[in-house]
Amino acid sequence: MWGRFSNRPHSRTQEMKKYLIRRLLSGIVVLWLVLTLVFILIHSVPGDPAQIIAGDLADAKTVADIRTKLGLDQPLWKQYWNLLRGAMTGDMGVSFSYRYSAFRVVIERLPATVELTLVGAIMAIPISIALGIVSAVKRNSALDHIAKMITLFGISTPSFWLGIMLILIFSVNLQLLPSMDKSSYFLPGAIWAALTGKPGALWQWARHIILPAITLGAWFTALIARMTRTETLENLNRPFTLTARSKGVSQLRIIWDHVLPNSLIPIITIAGIQIGILLGGAIVTESVFMWPGMGRVMIDAIFARDFPIIQTATLIFAVIWVAINLLIDLIYVAIDPRIKLG
Repeated sequence: MWGRFSNRPHSRTQEMKKYLIRRLLSGIVVLWLVLTLVFILIHSVPGDPAQIIAGDLADAKTVADIRTKLGLDQPLWKQYWNLLRGAMTGDMGVSFSYRYSAFRVVIERLPATVELTLVGAIMAIPISIALGIVSAVKRNSALDHIAKMITLFGISTPSFWLGIMLILIFSVNLQLLPSMDKSSYFLPGAIWAALTGKPGALWQWARHIILPAITLGAWFTALIARMTRTETLENLNRPFTLTARSKGVSQLRIIWDHVLPNSLIPIITIAGIQIGILLGGAIVTESVFMWPGMGRVMIDAIFARDFPIIQTATLIFAVIWVAINLLIDLIYVAIDPRIKLG
């Protein structure tokens, strides 16, 4: 995965191009495998979309007409070819439920899922890193034991249970926060509205997103905190740290200048991967809080056997996953100049 760049700028540029081409080709293979697996799975599960649309009382001719209209009467190899061709052209077919482009249905709900995932991650990352560092520096102290309990709770608690508990406490009992749906604003729109005479817009946005963001980010916070603690403990006992301490450098300066930079690469690796997983985990959170994102649409599509929606949403999730992995590799180089892409 890692190689060496030549010192010459031209050679460095060529190596970067070759690396990006290789990653692009591997990404295409991954997307093809994902689409193929999804196609096999959705056609292996019992249930006829035409029968669901027509209803239980529909006669055989009505069901057959719907199957023909939806293209479900075609051989599987032809349906598979249509799927691959649609993935290449951006035309993933018409949703069985919404009766318009499946790609448009999913893309319209993508911003809500991305916003929820990013807010959950942005809330989690500073908290988890601070928790991990404090736990490592105060090893075996009361703070360390409290931090361990918090991370254990975050890792072992199912997100759907945590979401329900938060709804019961803050929505039902205390009646402080809404239990479902999202604000009419996205964050940029809420900030703009607050700056242009609607100060309540930002609070309205925050009230709706805080519970689902906490639910989605709890496991993420616990995992990153544990990783940070492990890396911090390891780096605190390395020669460069011991040398800095022997020179009288303060503990805070050692953590900030030496320990944290050397801990970032594994932390970024896990964080980047987990952000991709958070997108998938948003399916459960969106169902609990009735959040109008891709996850909720995908759940509805699975029950309705809406093949175009399922295939489109899966493809977009896979594209985001591939892009995140590429971004992580590029961040490596920006953080640590010793690492070279090859």
